[in-house]
Amino acid sequence: MVDHRINYSMWGFSICFCMNISIYRSASELGYLSDEWNELLVHSDSNSIFLTWEWMSVWLGIHADKNIFVVAVRDEENRLIGIAPFYVVTMRLLKVIGYKVLQIIGDAESGAEYPDFIVRKGSEKLALDAIAHALESNQSQWDCMWIRRVSGWSGACDRIKYVCDKSNLIYRDRPHVFCGFALPSEFSEYQKGMSKNRKQQLRRQSKKVFKGEDVSVVECRELAEVDDYLNQLFDLSSRRWSSIGLKGAFEKYSRMKNFYREFIPVALEKGWLLLMAIRNGGDLKSIQLGYVYDGNFLQLQEGFDPEYVDGAGNVLRLEVIQKCIEDGVTYYDFLGGSSEHKRRWGGKERFGVDLLAGKVSWKNRILFFKEVWPTGKFMEVVS
Repeated sequence: MVDHRINYSMWGFSICFCMNISIYRSASELGYLSDEWNELLVHSDSNSIFLTWEWMSVWLGIHADKNIFVVAVRDEENRLIGIAPFYVVTMRLLKVIGYKVLQIIGDAESGAEYPDFIVRKGSEKLALDAIAHALESNQSQWDCMWIRRVSGWSGACDRIKYVCDKSNLIYRDRPHVFCGFALPSEFSEYQKGMSKNRKQQLRRQSKKVFKGEDVSVVECRELAEVDDYLNQLFDLSSRRWSSIGLKGAFEKYSRMKNFYREFIPVALEKGWLLLMAIRNGGDLKSIQLGYVYDGNFLQLQEGFDPEYVDGAGNVLRLEVIQKCIEDGVTYYDFLGGSSEHKRRWGGKERFGVDLLAGKVSWKNRILFFKEVWPTGKFMEVVS
């Protein structure tokens, strides 16, 4: 893969902004951005753990077979002001028509949500115009963009659609629901918001869980503990889903376990990891894994022993919520999907989109005329 650079000038009010646009096609070349990546991210409106250099570099290490197409934009002072972190997937429609599809790095077999372009505050238009220019100038390299689980409250939808408009792309979206709730400054305030029945239910379940002599709530704090916690998470997740006749994420997606084994130690070192469990003797009976980033707790995975005390998962979640509040976390994010279970904890729905965009071509006319989505029913990933 070759990294090439082009100079792009944008004019307004007789002022010339000379932009340098680099398109990185190999992970090794992309490494040159490692020292600047997170600095840009924290000075953007896109700041999310799923867009950090750590998340993306680990993911690329697991998915070394993926080709990347990362657009990086620098201003006239050589300051990094924008990144569009794509990789390229080959898909086939009805096993016949091939498509080169741009997706956001790290979006598959990892639990990632909230994809976005990363643009520096104060330079948004310059960076987005440059990203649009790069996409339009390199249309031979791709057919479509498929960007899933985009948040509708962070400006991500607007940024992506702006680039689509500037690149003269056709696009459509469909709604995607998320769920979460704001955390108060005191745990007692959170408890006050529960119904009387909910409080009584949790007290009963807590008494059942902690009536044993060797039961405790534990947290993974040391690198040496990670493998044991993860092995028991994988096992409990599998047992939880198999008890209702389904496969869990770790069984459905072959490389997800590898991603967790590589990223969890990084998250622990960075202070992002919150991995808690209920231990009975030497065994973990319920476990919840998430990340704390930029004041938010992101609930990623959980598992429990279906033969253990009923309600252990609820008891553990309450412990996690209390821990988050005590640590000053301000939002508990269930991420994608909504359910009555999440609403009972105070979850409120918020909305985003899945977005499909493409250049004007006969192949894309088929997709957009028939309203086909690249989700596996009609289009399948080839590589």
